[in-house]
Amino acid sequence: MGTAAEELAPVKPPENELLVITGMSGAGRTTASHALEDMGWYVVEGLPPELISTMMDLVARHPGSVEKLAVVLDARSRGFYTNMQEGLAQIAAAGITYRVLFLEASDELLVRRFEQGRRPHPLQNDGRILDGIQAERDLLAPVKDQADIIVDTTDLNVHGLANAINELFNDDGPITLRLNVMSFGFKYGVPTDANFLADVRFIPNPHWVPELRPLTGQDSKVRDFVLVNEGAGEFVDRYVEALMPVLEGYRRENKHYATLAVGCTGGKHRSVAISEELARRLDQLPNVKVNTTHRDLGRE
Repeated sequence: MGTAAEELAPVKPPENELLVITGMSGAGRTTASHALEDMGWYVVEGLPPELISTMMDLVARHPGSVEKLAVVLDARSRGFYTNMQEGLAQIAAAGITYRVLFLEASDELLVRRFEQGRRPHPLQNDGRILDGIQAERDLLAPVKDQADIIVDTTDLNVHGLANAINELFNDDGPITLRLNVMSFGFKYGVPTDANFLADVRFIPNPHWVPELRPLTGQDSKVRDFVLVNEGAGEFVDRYVEALMPVLEGYRRENKHYATLAVGCTGGKHRSVAISEELARRLDQLPNVKVNTTHRDLGRE
């Protein structure tokens, strides 16, 4: 017999699970599809959005045949995403539970991938690849705003993305929230897939201490310098306290993934040290699995 808390812990719903995969062309939809298939998902590509509810009806008539269904939607026409929003609205009206996975990547990387593949962007028409990418970003903006999970694949190779998909969707038993605590440097841009954003530039910068400048936030001397500064410890305490009801709410709503981005100027000292400390504290929460990444470490 488990404890009362374990018995009341939210679990994945018993009905068929639907995942809608979309995002920027060239951002890794095929890799994500293959990773899901390897985990036993039934993946359908090229299905018109209006037929998703019909597909779910067919699945419901054969219980146990398909427990996990993923539908991949891509940009084939300018009216496609309008139809997608209408299709998702029909699914919601039918009471079908679904999640939307949105794959993102930088313009530079997408251009490079299309050039390497020697193929045009599906929306570029007679313009440049970059024109097609911008047109797709404009079309996808409402979908991205409503996505449950956003994964930026800019810094992920094929294996890295497959591992990320495995981490996100290979769940059993009580729902575990996978929290990615990411340090970054504001001068390199704010992460596009962040659910929470913390600015720790209020802490004195170790960059201006000669003996600390060549070190990073993973070194004990820098970590001690950062954490003993006035306000740093209080910030960590209060931030963790503020996140606790939010993360528990995510689990109750069957949200499996979130990214907390912690930024300083260059992403080398303060954000790294604070990210490590926040991750250590948050990893102690029940049913929360924490991963730490340092996006800009080593760029200076």
